[in-house]
Amino acid sequence: MALVGECLSLVAGVRGVFQLSVISYQLSVISYQLSVISYQLSVISYQLSVISYQLSVISYQLSVISY
Repeated sequence: MALVGECLSLVAGVRGVFQLSVISYQLSVISYQLSVISYQLSVISYQLSVISYQLSVISYQLSVISY
């Protein structure tokens, strides 16, 4: 009986390690997705800054024309 108990304990330990590895993999996937989102947001931020600059140039040109 002790041998059966040890085997069950070993199986439970292996199952726990497997579940932890699955959780670790899922967390790494989430981390990768967050880094992709962060990169996309930085690209959007850059594009918005370019648009802002272009609008300021247009505003300046309009002020020169109206002057």
